[in-house]
Amino acid sequence: MKCSICNKKSKKLFICEECGAKFCANCGDGKREWCDMCLQFEETQKNNESIDT
Repeated sequence: MKCSICNKKSKKLFICEECGAKFCANCGDGKREWCDMCLQFEETQKNNESIDT
């Protein structure tokens, strides 16, 4: 199986709860089950909210 983020083969993949992408342990948070893309988006949203307030 291949990671949707890095395209490398991995024995264990997680499925992102936010977008449904399959990702390896290097490309996201397996405990939270979010890929790096969604984690970065969430962080950007938090930063934007703190600027607005």
